[in-house]
Amino acid sequence: MLLCLGRHHRIAFVLAEVFELTDREAAAILAVSPAAFRKRLSRARQRLYGFMRRNCGLVNSAASCRCERRVSRAIELGRIQPDHLLFAGHALATRHNPSLMQRVKEMEDLHEAAAVFRGHPQYAAVPA
Repeated sequence: MLLCLGRHHRIAFVLAEVFELTDREAAAILAVSPAAFRKRLSRARQRLYGFMRRNCGLVNSAASCRCERRVSRAIELGRIQPDHLLFAGHALATRHNPSLMQRVKEMEDLHEAAAVFRGHPQYAAVPA
């Protein structure tokens, strides 16, 4: 569903909603003003929520899209290859991939470190 957003809006949404960064933190990462970041995030949310309301049967019972129908058809058409998923891996398969598991652990560590810094603003890093 994030693919309904352009690159700039997608990264703004991920930084705010997934990584839970503030507007100042995310703006520093993207080298834009906090106001510009907030506007990007606002547009991303509007576009994503609009897309979901129009298309997703989980969000809007009147919408025709249902995961069980879409996935089966996408596999039939070859758009999804269960043995070669682009954005996800099977939970059991990842246990046997030390490199991937290390990256997951690093991401979890970053989330924990960010939570510590958010909880103790006196330790906030000085923007570059």
